[in-house]
Amino acid sequence: MKELRASLRRLLRPTLDSLPEGWLFASSGQAALIVEVASATIVEVNPAATDLLGSLRNELLGTAFVEAFSPADASRLQDALAAARSAGRCDDVAAATRSGRLELRLAMSLVRREGAAFVLVHLAPRTGARSPTPRDGDPGAMFAMLEDTAEGFVVTDLQLRIAYANRSFLRWVGVDSAAALEGQSVARWLSLSERDLAHFAEQLAQRAASVELRSAVQGANGVARAVDIWAVPVPDGAFPCWGFRLRPVADEPPHPTGGA
Repeated sequence: MKELRASLRRLLRPTLDSLPEGWLFASSGQAALIVEVASATIVEVNPAATDLLGSLRNELLGTAFVEAFSPADASRLQDALAAARSAGRCDDVAAATRSGRLELRLAMSLVRREGAAFVLVHLAPRTGARSPTPRDGDPGAMFAMLEDTAEGFVVTDLQLRIAYANRSFLRWVGVDSAAALEGQSVARWLSLSERDLAHFAEQLAQRAASVELRSAVQGANGVARAVDIWAVPVPDGAFPCWGFRLRPVADEPPHPTGGA
């Protein structure tokens, strides 16, 4: 378990790559957009970012990155992109929205996928807001986005013992910190039956791409929350693991369990 926790940063990318395309980016409450390095154009933007920038998604996709902001900041943003491309990141960049009505703070980090280079840009209002840069000690920008997503996300070893859980999952189960869950079986909190556990083992043995089922998160306060689970096995490498995405079922609100 200690080795698995130490390897979470390396394991996170193959785990997230196995989930539906764009899930993490779209579901994160943290405003962000993605810029293709080769063209310096915006290739993806999430709803939180469109709200901040005051533009529709279709208006931003395919446009030059600097054109999403005030023309007065174009030179500064071009320099920041170049710095992120060469150094891997560029933090605390000031820029105003295209209308000039809102001052923003940007943090940029270089990411690579399928041989192409992109810059992930986090945005936050400049006045009275925390920096969008991941906190010291966080294993990268992906973890920062995982922490802020409204859906639950959990990483376990092959015995389904928890190595990582994001804030949404901690809130659902009524636990203050991920450390309190480390080493516990995720089955304790997800109402997984023996049949479900056997199904997981079978799918892993068959090297399945993913396992989907409906279950419930059991909170420490006696409240159950119905969730759709998308579980992804990452069987290769020194520390194979499971990644769990948990999405609340919209038409089934949280309810007390029978024992409450």
